[in-house]
Amino acid sequence: MGREEENHMRISPKEQQAIRTIVELGNQFGFGNLMAHLQSAWAKTLMDRDGFDETTAQEATNNRKGYPVKMHHDLMYDGYWDETGERYKGQK
Repeated sequence: MGREEENHMRISPKEQQAIRTIVELGNQFGFGNLMAHLQSAWAKTLMDRDGFDETTAQEATNNRKGYPVKMHHDLMYDGYWDETGERYKGQK
């Protein structure tokens, strides 16, 4: 295993397929729409599982940044991400 490969964290084929499915659904139904549904589902989980009120749960799930685009690409197409983050620094 090469030095660069030592820093790669693999994901399962099932998770890789889930990422591809999310992208397909986003293309089909709109990414903003999909993200809003995921945020609401996450907030509902916090309410049900952890006893948050709706306002606190919505605040907890708000204003999240996505993964760097290169990292998303690595996960979706190659099934790994660079655990050091070096590959994603300075991305434009």
